[in-house]
Amino acid sequence: MGGSGKRARCKKAGKVCFGSHDEALKELRRIRENPDPVKNALGYMPTQVYECGSCRGWHLTFRGATKYQRRRRRQGAKAWR
Repeated sequence: MGGSGKRARCKKAGKVCFGSHDEALKELRRIRENPDPVKNALGYMPTQVYECGSCRGWHLTFRGATKYQRRRRRQGAKAWR
């Protein structure tokens, strides 16, 4: 998705993998600055990042937080790390 060349993809989700939360957020911010190419290519705009339970990488998504993610967020990072 980004200007940083080819990236690994998650074998289960098929999404681009980012090595860290910060790296994924950086890409999300870059997309928000110039959304048209991404929106035209995908048909939607990514809105948040999440950690993948399969590959342990970070992905971009357009969906809102799931009930499980909201519960983990309320409990704090120590509860799920």
